[in-house]
Amino acid sequence: MQIFLTGASSYIGKYLILYFLKMGHKVLSTSRTSPKIHKKDHKWIKHDLSKKKMDLKRYRPDIVIHLAGLAWMNRPSEDYINSNILTTNNLVKSLKNKKVKNFFYFSSRDIYGDFKGNVLKENSTINNPSIYGCSKLIAEKLLSNNFPVTILRLPS
Repeated sequence: MQIFLTGASSYIGKYLILYFLKMGHKVLSTSRTSPKIHKKDHKWIKHDLSKKKMDLKRYRPDIVIHLAGLAWMNRPSEDYINSNILTTNNLVKSLKNKKVKNFFYFSSRDIYGDFKGNVLKENSTINNPSIYGCSKLIAEKLLSNNFPVTILRLPS
């Protein structure tokens, strides 16, 4: 099985690459900096998806795992727009006409904004999310409008 992973140099990205390689899968990954994983079935491509789409004509990923983006760090709005929205939009363009079997997006619970309650559920009300939460929500919509996607809303 061929896996395409964005955000390869992230903490989670490195572990996922090693896990999938151990399970016998081929992994194509991309990020702005190297994950420093040099294995036979791993190919890393240096690329900044916030700047332009990738040429993936030679690749046919079965699974896409989208980790690329900026985490919540109290940054300027433009940083979140570039890193979360533009990156995702260029990924969508890069995968146009690809028959992806499974797509996983690592989002954030911050899409819910000011949550008042004890239990957060998928259908909980979205209430005044930060610019970071909005950027992750827009990225979710970009993906779900183009692919069947599993969205994981992790805590910050």
